[in-house]
Order: sequence, then structure tokens, then C-alpha cells
Amino acid sequence: MKRFLFLMLMSLPICGFAHDLSGDLGESASATDYMMIYCSADGSITADKLYFQLSNDSLSPAPLVSAQIAKNNFATNVTDLINGDANSSRVAEVAGGEGAYRVTINKNGVGKASYSFVYHCESNEGEHAETTDSTLQNN
Repeated sequence: MKRFLFLMLMSLPICGFAHDLSGDLGESASATDYMMIYCSADGSITADKLYFQLSNDSLSPAPLVSAQIAKNNFATNVTDLINGDANSSRVAEVAGGEGAYRVTINKNGVGKASYSFVYHCESNEGEHAETTDSTLQNN
């Protein structure tokens, strides 16, 4: 039975491809990482939004980590409220269409913090669209 399920799963088309990044914020309370995530058309799939979910990978005590995602007139903030647990922040979706999304990662105090996040561009129907990134500042 396990072999049958494995073969069935291997034959399914993969519709969503998540991307992930991780980083560290330095000791200073003002340490901030800044990056751009680019969403574009992938064949017949048009990018409508950016999916984003943040994890604070630091053990307590450490500052909380937040992310701000913005494009044009659309913006949101997410925070992982418990350091080092298995749960991430809520899912954020910013519906800015194709183009560059600005992502800022910061923390709420002094002390080093580690984070990771999952992201990908999606169509209105949740299909994966072309997703690339570029780090602009790493503190």
C-alpha cells in the first residue's frame, strides 16, 4: 500500500513551488534586511499576488522578527509571535500583480535574531508564477 501511495504521489503534477530564504539580523536594534521579490508571467500564468510566511528561528530570549511587504498601494506586516517554535506567522498575500515587491525584515529590540521565510508569486487561481529575488541590504 505504501508503495502504491508513493507512486501515485510521484505522478501528480506539482502546481505550487515555494521558495525560501533565511537570514540573520545583527545585534543592533535597527538591524534591517531589505530585498526585492519579482513576480512575472510564467507562460500562460499571470502573477496576481505574492504569498509570504515568516518564521523566527531564534531561541528565546531574542527579539521578535517582523516583515513588511509592499507594492504600489498594497502593503502588509507579519510577525512570528513565538521564537523558535514550529509555527510561523500568519500567511500574508499582497495582491500587487506583476512587478517588484519590497520586503523589509526587522526586529523589535537589541539582540541577534535568525529568520526564514517562504514566498512565491501566484495567479488568482493559486497557480505558481515566475518568482525571483534580489537582496539589497543584509544587516
